[in-house]
Amino acid sequence: GELQEAGAVVFKDGGALQFSKVWGSTSPLFRYVRRVDYASAACLMVRSLLLAGGFDEQFRPAYYEDTDLAMRLRHSHDAAVDYNPFAVAVHEGSATYSGDRAAEKERQMDRNRDTFVRKWSGQLTCHYASHIPWASRGAFLLATRQALARVLVLDHDTPCAARDSGSVRMLNFIRVLLGRRHHVTFAGVESDADDACALQLQALGAHVTSAGLLKFRSLSTKCDYDLVVASRRSV
Repeated sequence: GELQEAGAVVFKDGGALQFSKVWGSTSPLFRYVRRVDYASAACLMVRSLLLAGGFDEQFRPAYYEDTDLAMRLRHSHDAAVDYNPFAVAVHEGSATYSGDRAAEKERQMDRNRDTFVRKWSGQLTCHYASHIPWASRGAFLLATRQALARVLVLDHDTPCAARDSGSVRMLNFIRVLLGRRHHVTFAGVESDADDACALQLQALGAHVTSAGLLKFRSLSTKCDYDLVVASRRSV
């Protein structure tokens, strides 16, 4: 199968965009634990105390009830909604409203979107606008929307606690950045984005890429980062 969703972003007008539908399923942005605006209730784990009362009845029978829940968790309970690529479920999208019920689905979505916007209009003012050509701009800014700062960390190799003392310090440094709600992109000159050390960083919530990829980033994306940290003389 294909990656159907890697979390989603919600725009000012209440519209939503599921990651991977525009940028495919192979992007490294979809391979680490990441804070998102909402995650589909097709595969969602929520603490029972936070789910008291269930979904808002205004959104019956379907659509936007999970988007509304995510806003409620964040703004009423100060709880984060995270996408976790290590949790996998098989889901047949829109099976309930497929075929000759497609028009009914569109009407339901439009109605519930209006309800959602009326309910959360104050909070949506801080969201991105949907009319920006995000497909050409890339997923990075959308995927990191909730970060306080975007930090690029450059090192010779992916840090592993068993490798050397420098790796231990770097891991702790990245943990501190993530704990303060900063987004961390890690690139190593000699690193392999698919090895066990990279998986450890992705599980922590770091975006792992390679220095080779970063060399080819266009000038328009050079300002994507608020801070760049270079470690070791080889970098």
